[in-house]
This record gives sequence, structure tokens and C-alpha cells, in this order.
Amino acid sequence: MLRSLFVVALAALAGTASASSSLEVHHSHHSRVERGPARLDRLSERSVAEVSSTYAWIGCYADSQTTRSLPYAYTQTSTMTPAQCLSHCAAAGYAYAGVEYYFQCWCGSSLTAATVDSAQCNAPCYGNASLSCGGTTTPVLDVYQYVTVASTTAASTAGTTHLGCYADSQTDRALPDAYTQTSSMTPAQCVSHCASAGYAYAGVEYYYQCWCGNSLSAAALDSAKCNAPCKGDTGVTCGGSTTAALDVYIAAASSSSSSSPSSTTSKAATTSSSTTSTSTSKSTSSTSTTTTSVTANPTSTAGTSFLGCYADNTAARVLPSGYTQTSTMTPAQCVSHCKAAGYTYAGVEYYYQCWCGNSLTATKIADSTCNAACKGDAGVACGGSTTAALDVYMAAASSSTTTSTTKTTTTTSTTKTTTSTTTTSTAATTTAYALSATSNAAATLVTTTTAPQSTTSTKALYAHVIVGNTYGYAAAEWASEIAEAQAAGIDGFAMNLGAAQYEYDSISYAYPAAAAAGFKMFFSFDFTAFSCSSYADGQTVANLINQYKGSSAQATYNGKTLVSTFSGDACYFGQGSVADGWNNVVRALVGSMFLVPSIFSDVSTFSAATWFDGELNWNSGWPMGSADLTTASDVSYIAALGSKTYMPAVSPCFFTYYGASSYNKDWIYRSDNWLLATRMEALIGMRNSFPFVELISWNDFGESHYIGPIAIDTNQPSSSSWVDGFPHTAWLGLLAYYAPALKTGVYPAPTDQLYLWSRPHSKNATPSAPTNPKPTYWDYTDDNLYAIAILASPATVTVTSGTNYATYYLNKGVNKIALASAVGTITGKIVRNGATVKSYDSTGAFSYTATPVDYNFNYFVASA
Repeated sequence: MLRSLFVVALAALAGTASASSSLEVHHSHHSRVERGPARLDRLSERSVAEVSSTYAWIGCYADSQTTRSLPYAYTQTSTMTPAQCLSHCAAAGYAYAGVEYYFQCWCGSSLTAATVDSAQCNAPCYGNASLSCGGTTTPVLDVYQYVTVASTTAASTAGTTHLGCYADSQTDRALPDAYTQTSSMTPAQCVSHCASAGYAYAGVEYYYQCWCGNSLSAAALDSAKCNAPCKGDTGVTCGGSTTAALDVYIAAASSSSSSSPSSTTSKAATTSSSTTSTSTSKSTSSTSTTTTSVTANPTSTAGTSFLGCYADNTAARVLPSGYTQTSTMTPAQCVSHCKAAGYTYAGVEYYYQCWCGNSLTATKIADSTCNAACKGDAGVACGGSTTAALDVYMAAASSSTTTSTTKTTTTTSTTKTTTSTTTTSTAATTTAYALSATSNAAATLVTTTTAPQSTTSTKALYAHVIVGNTYGYAAAEWASEIAEAQAAGIDGFAMNLGAAQYEYDSISYAYPAAAAAGFKMFFSFDFTAFSCSSYADGQTVANLINQYKGSSAQATYNGKTLVSTFSGDACYFGQGSVADGWNNVVRALVGSMFLVPSIFSDVSTFSAATWFDGELNWNSGWPMGSADLTTASDVSYIAALGSKTYMPAVSPCFFTYYGASSYNKDWIYRSDNWLLATRMEALIGMRNSFPFVELISWNDFGESHYIGPIAIDTNQPSSSSWVDGFPHTAWLGLLAYYAPALKTGVYPAPTDQLYLWSRPHSKNATPSAPTNPKPTYWDYTDDNLYAIAILASPATVTVTSGTNYATYYLNKGVNKIALASAVGTITGKIVRNGATVKSYDSTGAFSYTATPVDYNFNYFVASA
């Protein structure tokens, strides 16, 4: 598919020596960093008065990349100033703030580092060049100390009653419901939110989060653990900053407390592992005692008839049907669910699970084995906590059972009456391999994978790297990213090279690092940023190839130096035709070249062309329309190339968002239905048709298809607004599963893995302050959370997006899930034999929103 070319003027590069044009031409598929003039070497003075009246500069201090002097709350920005860093660290509750290397900010609660000569802190801050931000070449910090640190003890504020600091868990929330967050969060605001939603307890956490619930069974912590100043009032705390901890408040009267002192309302921290427990309530002003019991063999409760505790088997369920789960599970809720679905028996298990069935042939076991306190009512049990065991109830009349047996292990038991709402499950689309399934929203399950084509040859997987986005890279940076790539099964980097001097400098570190690691590299000359009009331009290309061809890191094919391009079908190199121009390049080479460019010419010209050996099909990585990607483009290219070599592309997604005054690129390609996985599967199924594959890309941030680590803002092409906070490195783990099948024809033995990715807002959303028009092709995508669970053996997999959920009991292997997106966080977990083996919760990192500020069709990617 042909794409337009356009020209963007570059600011002069200090120290750049190049025979190329002073203009960079940007093809629609690349976003490169444009760099301004070099900064001053050092500063003549530091103006503390311009920094902050609440901090004092205390000196220049030594730092270390392996043992940070101020190790916490790191942030970076291309507009960094000391004041910005101080504000960030103060908001996070730290006493010290340090700026370093032009744009970095570090925080800490103590400082034991050695002072150094202040002249070593000579890096002008990116946000204010009259102030220094640490060292330029030496790891040193400009350190400031906060004079008046926010209070670290939360006090009762208007209309609130503080109970204390309690432990929380991202996988098992102490207060699991009605989550909200705001940049103006206070305890009073959270209490109001939870009270209006009908909850008894409110908890604030991590500066700006609010959680609600009707029971509190978490452990009380030292109040010092709750040390995060609230975003809306830094004089009080909102839970833990680095520890998962909640400041808990009373939102409304709780029916589970039998008494409370007049000076405060207390809530018991109930122990759920025994049949009867006495617990002490912790509050900010007094202590009271309440009694509650977990009934290991529950009595019949509203509309239920208890049959007993029965052994279960995760591989062959006793009650195998109608599975559902909820954070408010009670026996009554499960009975209602199974009865509505027409089943005879209902069984609750592992705190929050519900199973249904029409027959019961399992072994009845000791009642004490069913000891897990129900999530929706800690006074009754929901099956086993560590043993696969069900508390079984009658859901409807059965001819085989006419009476029920109930037994309690305590003479006095307090049981709450729980009002619960049963959600009718919507059947998910599944294959026969889904052993059971339930969801409350549109969901799709695919459990098929493509069998590899058998072949005796090993294929290579290369990743496309924009060298223009590696400014300042030296041996350590290259070694680190090469190691990440190798771990994912990537064999080498295709080095997209422009004409800037710093790119040549970066290459000089990259090749030795690759050689040391047994990694491969080859040039991919970017002729949208590299002149190819003159004879001298051709000699520059040849000289670069000659310079590195002798490296053990240089990739070869058929004994020839492998070379690629981005564009290049209009490169005459001062000759009368493209073929003659490239022939001049070849004549200047020491040895031979195997040229596989990515050009955008009519495929009908490929077979007759004499100047290249193969073709990289750049646009084969994404669908060019509203339907999912097929191999039609691959088939077309292979046929057109004849005896020439084919290189297909694979990519995880595509979104670019530049306005008319910039690169003028504002569109998406459809990236739905697990694009990275399904494309890898398609290539695995046709691996006899090519010797290598190119992954697009490792670090093209401007087009959002990066799979490597996110670069600092100054190594992004003005893309931080849609890239920062949207990591993609989790996809490397998924790639590591597919790479062996692509390269050798054999899938690895599956181990438990979970991957989730989601866009941050609906395609139909209207931002409050959009930078550019709505991206072209916005309606080609779907509003889904995508998940892939790779299972070592059968397990239950649950994914959520906001209030939407889907749960499947799945077989060993690859299982792909799509769930309709909803406002809120995303989560996922794998549960086997009652134990959670993998889990992820995006709280604090990502939340799907209905009210975005700007358009962003990038994906947030996570794994467990």
C-alpha cells in the first residue's frame, strides 16, 4: 500500500558532520527524534530562590546506578526543573528530592551518600537551563531537603471516623467494591462516596484511591505504614505510598459490630480461619471487642438447605456447571444463581466461587475442611480455603434428597443477613475446550493455535530498531536491551539508520555489545532520513556496510552481508537509474551484499527488478481495513517475487497522533483480536515460505508498536503524551512463547502465563481537550480487553474490565479471551486447585475511562 512522503525541517545538530541534506524526509511509517542545539556544559550559579521556599538545596551528592542514593518515586520529563521534582517528591511524602542528568528526579526519606564538589553538578535542567540538574557524565545529584513535610498521621476530618491503617492486597482487596480515584482525593470525599453507595466502610490508599466495602477482615498495621499524603489534602494521609495499606474510615453503621465506644465507631478485624473468633477492633481513639463466627458447616440461611462439605476435584468438578464468582458471594446468592439456571445443587468454594449441577456423587468429608469465610458474609463458610472442597446446598427439589443436615460447631453464632443481587450470566462464545464459562458482558474465547509447518531449516526473528531514538546510548544501554530481546527469542536488530552523527555514535556501541552477546545486527537504511541522490551518498552507504561487515554481530544470509532499507526505490545515487545507482554501491563493497529493502512499489515490478534480492513486506504487519489480518498480502508478495526472498512483518498494534504542524500522521490500523499472537500463528503456519521475519518494532514510539522499554521523553519523537504510562514489554513474554515455534517448528512446553492489554477509552469517546482531530480509521477497532492465558494444566481463568467479567475453566495450552471494556481497572488471574497461581491488577497503573482528556488508541499491556 503506497503512502505519501513529506518533508520536515530539522533543527541544526551541534557537532553533526554529514554529507546528507539538512532536511529529513519522514515516511508515514517512521517517527524519529528531532534534536535541537547542544546545551551548555555547565552553569555559573544556582538560584535556589527560584526553586522552592519549602526546600533547601543541601549540596551535590554522589549517586550510583546500582545503589541509588535516593531510590524512590523516580520520574522523568523533558521539562524537568528542581521545583518540579520537589513538588513530585513532596506529594509522595519524601523528605529529600534529587535531580540528575538533565531530566531525572529521584526521592528518598534519608540520605547517606557522600558530598562531592558542586562543580560536578553541571547539567543544565531541561526545563530551566539556568539551573543545574545533577551531573552530565558523572552520576551525581543536586539534592534538596524538604523543610515542612506533610503530616504522616491521618486525623479524623469533618464527618469522618478513622479506624486505623489496615493491610491490603492487589489480588484480594480488603475493601473490594465501588473503586474510584481523583487527583483531589481526601478521606471525607471517599467516605461520602462510599456512604452514598450504601457501604459501611471507606478506605483511602496510594495518595488518590478510594475503596468501599461492607466487611473488614484485614490485619491492622502500624499507622506509620499509612504515610501517603492525600492528593486533595497533604495534611492527612491516604494509605501507603510503597506498601499496600488502607486508611479505613466508617462510612455507615455496620451490622456486624455488636458494640462500639461512644467516642468512635469501631470495626472488627475478623479472623476467618477458625469456626469462632474473638477480635479486637482498632481505632484512633479507643479499643472495643466484638464477637463473630465463621460457621464451618453453615446453618440454612434465607432460602437455602445445607447438605454438607464435599470433596471436589479441579480436574473433574463435582458440580461442573454454571460457574460464577463475585466479591459478594454468599450461599444464598449461589443457590439463587443455580436455581435460576435450572440446577438441583449449588456449591460454594474458595471464598467467592459458585458451582452448579444436577447430580451429587462426591465423597462427604469432615465439616471442618470447609473453612473459607464467604466474601459476601464472613459469618458463614464458602468451601475450602486450601483444600478443594464444596459447601453444597439444595437449589431445587431432588427426588434423591428429601432432608438436609445442618451442624454448627459453636453454641452461639452471629450471622448477618446479606442482601445480594444475582447477576444473570451471558453465555460467552467458546470452543469445546472451555470446560465451563460465565460472563456478564460480551466475551469471546478462542483456544485453537496453528500447527507449525515442518521444515529442516531454522528461521531468524529480527526486530526493527529506530537508531534515531537511541540518543546517548552507550555499551550499557545496548547490552541491556539486547539481553531483553534475546530473552524474548529475538535473534537480532534491524538498525534503522538516518543521517545524524549521534546515530553513528550509537551504532559504534551497538555492534560490539551485540558481538559480546552473540546477537546479530544489520543496517536498514532509512531513505526518508538519509540522502541517496548523489554518488557520494552511495559511497557513504557502502563505507558503513564495509565498516561493520567484519563484526561477528553482522547478520548474513547465504554467505552475504544482510542489508535492508526503509524506502529506497527512488535512490539513483547520482546515476541514470535506480539499478545503476545500487550497482555503484555494490562495486564499492568489500564482499557481497544480500539486499532486502522495504519499498512501496507496485508488486508486479518485483520479479523483473535486478537491484535487490528480496523484499520486506512492511505493511503485512497490520490489516489495511476494518477486518482482521489475513495472509493475502503475504501470498501476493511471494507470488510477485518469484525466485526472490520474502521477509514478512509482524507487529502488535499501530497508532500515531501527530498534527498538521508536525508529522501530520493521525490514524490507527486495526490491532484487535490478539494481533501479535494471531500474526505469529499465521507465520508459523507458513514458515516454509521465508527465511526470516521482522518484528515492527522494538522502539518506534511515535507509531505505538514498540515492544521494548519506553525511552526517556528526549528519545521519543514528541510521542510521550500517548506512550508514557503505556508499557508494552509484557508482550516480550508472549513473543518468547511463539518464537521457538516460528524458528524451529516446535512450540515450547506451556507454563502458566497471563497477558492482558487494553486501550484507555472507548473509540466513541469525546475527549475534553483533544490535541488533534479524531484519528482516521478510529471506527476500525473494537472496545475490548484482550487476554491470553497459557496454561500448564487445566485451571480457572478470570479477567475483568471495570464491572465486566468473564470466567472460564480451561484446558492446557493457549487460550485467548476478549471481554467488552468497561470503566475501571483491568484484572486477571489463574486459579488451580483453589490456589491463585498468577494474578494481575492494574490499580494505580491503568484505568479505562469514559472521560479522556485527549485521544489515545495505544494499548496498556501487562502480564503475570
